[in-house]
Order: sequence, then C-alpha cells, then structure tokens
Amino acid sequence: MSQQAHLYAHHLAHCPSYLAAHSTIPIPEDEESLPQLRKLFAHEVKRNLFESWLRPQETVINLVSTSISSSSAPGGEAFHFSISPKGRYVLAYSSSRIHVLDVGVPEVKVIRELKILRRPASTTITDDGSLLAVLSTDLQVDLYDLTGGHPKHTKAVVLDHTPRTIALSPTGAVLACAYDSGVEVSSLDPGCISNDRRAVKCYAVDSLSFSSDGTQLLGTTLQSRNPSTVRTILYYLPRI
Repeated sequence: MSQQAHLYAHHLAHCPSYLAAHSTIPIPEDEESLPQLRKLFAHEVKRNLFESWLRPQETVINLVSTSISSSSAPGGEAFHFSISPKGRYVLAYSSSRIHVLDVGVPEVKVIRELKILRRPASTTITDDGSLLAVLSTDLQVDLYDLTGGHPKHTKAVVLDHTPRTIALSPTGAVLACAYDSGVEVSSLDPGCISNDRRAVKCYAVDSLSFSSDGTQLLGTTLQSRNPSTVRTILYYLPRI
C-alpha cells in the first residue's frame, strides 16, 4: 500500500507546509511519478520534523499585580521560574509569592497564589498540578497538596546537606535532590521512613529531570574541567 502514488499525493495535498509553497500538486498520480512523489513526501517529513525547533511557537505572559500592597512584588523584584515536567504548569516565585500558572489551556491563567516568607532556593510541581515541592530552607523541603480548595502542607523532608536543586517524579512518589558531591533520592510514600533514601556520588549537578515513567533521572552540570562541555549524568531507578 505504501507504494501507491495516490497515497503520497493525498498526504501532500493535506500537508500545510507543502501547501504554503505549492498551490496545487502538478505531478500526476501514476506509477511513473511515484519516485518524485516519494521525494517530495520525504522532504516534507524532514521539514516538519524540525519545524518545532526552527520555528517554535512563542507565548509571552505578562504578570501584572492588581494589589495595592508592595508585598506582592517588593521593590519591583524579578520572578524566578520553574516548569513542570511536560510544561503544563509554570511556577513564578519571588520572596513573597508563589504563582502557579496553567499554560496548558487556550487562555493562560493563575490558578494558585501562595504567600511565603522568603524566596525558595528551588521549586517543582508535578505535571498534574497535585503536588508542589518547595526548598524553603537550606535543609528542608516542604510538600503541599494542591488538589483541594486550599493548599495543604503534607510533609516536611529534612535533608542532611544543602541541595543545589530538587525534582519530583511524575507521580510525586520520589523526591530527588542534587548536592555539590552527588544526588540523593527519597521515597515520599506515606508509609515510608526517614531513611528510605538512596544516594550516589558524582559531579555537582545543576539541573535534574525525571523520565516520564519515573525510572530514570537525568542530571546536567556545567561543573566540568572543560568550560565548553556540558556533562550529563543518567541514573536508573528501578525501585525506591
């Protein structure tokens, strides 16, 4: 079936990138034109494969405070940002507020606003928006349940060392913390004990990211002897 000329002509006729450059399909739908149709089809496949990288869609979000109080944005303080694993939610946080933005809907909106006492060193949220992790102090990560009408503090994870960054697994069952000398993962299951942790020594990691199934953890760092090299570290987590 893949060697039928009319199938290639049909898909080219419904390809937006091809139609943008060609008003019609001048090639006849016969067996002699099959090589040319296949060539055009392969060209459009490659073009669309890299289209998202060459011409990404851009959305500009302006955060405007409607409060007359200076505490909502003290001194014109700039926000820091964090994004959920699949890009559904964006966290915008300062020294007084954490805003949870839902960017997975046609009209971007702020769905949560949390008041805090100091700027977090790092924040992360699951892609379903149910669990928020905040590195509120040097040695403590606070977890908040966002499924109800009001955020609920569910757990405080006390750490032994000051982390550089944190990350949550897709289901929120595992917390990963990166230190200057390694990476540590902790179980967040309700029945777990405080020492349900695993650690590995490695280079200092600047960013952590879980795979979609939560079995692999990717760490990247700029702490390399070669300044032009970005070092990546992959961890396999079959079970915590």
